[in-house]
Amino acid sequence: MLVGVNTKNMEISVDEDQIGVKVAYELDVNHEPMADCRINMSIVPRNSKGVSMQLDIR
Repeated sequence: MLVGVNTKNMEISVDEDQIGVKVAYELDVNHEPMADCRINMSIVPRNSKGVSMQLDIR
């Protein structure tokens, strides 16, 4: 079985108290598209209570 990941888009935003990362990619198995996926991350300092990570897979 051959598994591939093809990145479609990546956005990075940097603020004073947060880094945001959004990645859109396609998951392939044996050269056949299996899923369009997205990862959205919000990275904040450890002393902040707003740490979150969301994973959306279609």
